[in-house]
Order: sequence, then structure tokens, then C-alpha cells
Amino acid sequence: MDDKKLTVLVVCLDKCPSNLELVCFDVSCGCNSVPARVFVCYRPPGYSPVCVNYMTDMIDCLNANQHRSSANIVTGNFNCPNIYWPNLTSPNDRIHRPFWTLQYMPDWFNWLHYTRIGNILDLVLTDDPGKLCSVATGPFFAHSDHNVVILKSL
Repeated sequence: MDDKKLTVLVVCLDKCPSNLELVCFDVSCGCNSVPARVFVCYRPPGYSPVCVNYMTDMIDCLNANQHRSSANIVTGNFNCPNIYWPNLTSPNDRIHRPFWTLQYMPDWFNWLHYTRIGNILDLVLTDDPGKLCSVATGPFFAHSDHNVVILKSL
């Protein structure tokens, strides 16, 4: 990184239920750089009414806490295995459709990688693809059945 400083600031999220497995931080490189806001999310698998509420709460939290003047990067395991990414189709249910709609909002761009035994579950979404140089799939993470997703940013 040469002589640049990497700054990471943990963000306290507004309007987010405490049950969400979601972490947010701002990252900048150098004192004059515009930060990128990074959200790391996990949605437990399932389709019950509790799971529907969880997805709704997660999407509401992401929308309420986007950085309005810099890049936003949303990544994590969203457990939406029935979205068929190659054809951009989704079941019209209360789990998959709201998430599929979120990632097709204006200015959002997705990076897709198979990260779990041929499934695309762990996604990287951004509203500023110029901030990401590359996204790659790495080895399995610790004792998980998911691969590591490696992000390289500018």
C-alpha cells in the first residue's frame, strides 16, 4: 500500500433489529480517499414466517444505512439457492424475490461466484463497480462448506 494508511471505521447501524447477523464498516485508504461502506450479511436458511421477516428486516437495514456519497459493497451468505443467476430468474416467493429485486435496484452491480458446491450463495453486490478490481473464490473457509470470497479494491 506504499505510504497510504488504511482506515477502518465500524459503523453503528440505524433502524436495524438486533437479531440480524450483519456487520458494517467504512474503509478508506489515505486521508483524502472517499470511503467504501462494506456490509457483511448472513441470512439463515429457511422459508418460515420468521425467515421472511428476517429477509425483510435485512433489506430494510441495508437500504436505511447505505452511504449516500460513496461506494457500498454488500457481501455475505444470503441463502437464496433458488435464484437462477445465469438466466436472472427468481421464484416469486417472499424470500427470493425481495432479495433478487434488491440487487437489481438502479446502479447495483453484482459479482457472482460459485462458493458452495456448485451454488451461488455468497454474493458481492456494489453500487460502484469501479471500486472493485476483482472478486475471486478462494479455498474453503476453516471448517465451513463455503469457499472464501476474495475482494480486491482500488
